[in-house]
Amino acid sequence: MQKEIDRICSVFNRDGTITGAWSKTPVFEFNYKLYKNQLKIDHRQCFFAENENCSVYISLEKCGIEFIVKIILRDKKINGTVVDCIVKKFFLNKKEIPDLLGEKVYFEDKKIKIALTSQQLLKHIRCQFNDFAGYDNLYLDLTFKRQQSESLNLSVPFEDSDRNFYYKSFAPTIKVSGNIELGENQYNFSDSEGYCDSTSYNLPFRQIYRYVTANCNINGKDFALYFGSKLGDDLVGKENCYFSDGKITKLSKIKFLGTDERIDKIWNFKAGIKAVDVIFKPEFYKDAPVFAKCDKTTIVYGKLYGQFNLINSDSVNLTDVPSQMIFTVI
Repeated sequence: MQKEIDRICSVFNRDGTITGAWSKTPVFEFNYKLYKNQLKIDHRQCFFAENENCSVYISLEKCGIEFIVKIILRDKKINGTVVDCIVKKFFLNKKEIPDLLGEKVYFEDKKIKIALTSQQLLKHIRCQFNDFAGYDNLYLDLTFKRQQSESLNLSVPFEDSDRNFYYKSFAPTIKVSGNIELGENQYNFSDSEGYCDSTSYNLPFRQIYRYVTANCNINGKDFALYFGSKLGDDLVGKENCYFSDGKITKLSKIKFLGTDERIDKIWNFKAGIKAVDVIFKPEFYKDAPVFAKCDKTTIVYGKLYGQFNLINSDSVNLTDVPSQMIFTVI
């Protein structure tokens, strides 16, 4: 049974155990200094914004001795994607890796300058990426403002291990403003849809993690969705959920039915007899799926179709809901 909490709670306990639970508000205290080996914790902060003309995916990652910046820009008018990434290795001192948990994150080398500022309900990203994908210089200045709505917050332990854990905070119904310039191309965002996804973890082994996200408006209400493949002892809480008008509906185990090697194929997501019956259809352009690969992350762009028929919730029908299926190694 999933364990929901509504009070302030520490992820790491003084007796060495890890709290396993989920919450619809950010009540977890990520007190990582109690963790035995802080340097083994990997962190990832992802941002996604979308308007009628384009979408952008930004990921800042600390993975082992590496600090990674991934940016994927999609121009919807021409169905084109431009991607690039920076992978910086810190061989001598891991403590020099930018702290993704701080209020300010800054990284600079010959190719990129990027700064992330975090406040309680706001995150601001500025980036100058020289010779982006060999195309032109990229300038990015975006503000992600969190609305007063519910979110997904989750702390997951691992069976028979006090060393491994997975911690997530997913904030949908984000309003995004700002602009992006790539050479002569300009993309302006004003009250656009988006999300912020922050994770910290120490896993027993590297693995492919699959997840599906969506942000849109259905019948005049903000709608968002997150399905994630299993990590750890998820009996205490799973990542699967959807949001309607700022309210979360938590889902239990969902079957991911598809093939990792075939990004051109439909994925099915099912639970119960008819409780969850949703499919992800990739978009196609000139007989090829629309996708982008950046380092160890692949985004497939598509649409969601199907329905939710839960006992204690109103039915929700999905038709042509813009979404992304993301495969990444963590």
